[in-house]
Amino acid sequence: MSMLAFGDVSDVVDRINAEATTLKSPAQHAWFTNPLDSFDSEIPSCVVYPNQQFSSQSRDSPVCRQLSQIGVTVLIVAPITELGVVVEDIRKALLGWQVGTNYGIMKFSHQNIPYAMPVEIKADHIWWSELYEVEYLNRTI
Repeated sequence: MSMLAFGDVSDVVDRINAEATTLKSPAQHAWFTNPLDSFDSEIPSCVVYPNQQFSSQSRDSPVCRQLSQIGVTVLIVAPITELGVVVEDIRKALLGWQVGTNYGIMKFSHQNIPYAMPVEIKADHIWWSELYEVEYLNRTI
């Protein structure tokens, strides 16, 4: 069972590493959320971390069934000239993928924030943020 609903992005990291072909260093769990002055991994590469979670309104019922939207951020670092192919590769790996039972398919975030954007450019490298979202059905029974 996927633990994504509880903040564990291991399945997403594993999916990127299994499907993406343009990364020179494997995707990994993030140890930072902002661009670093010195990134020791070979690039292009990316780090993954959990993001915001939202829930729908639950109806009055003795059984809790509530849909949640779970955000996942993929922070890509790549030479600016290679960004397009790397982003396309990661999107092909993630968009439409179903994380597990009780989860919907992975899609771009539809919250009131951009689903993709540059974070910073350092020399000829760009730090690019992609925000994905998956729905999860919380059930108590």
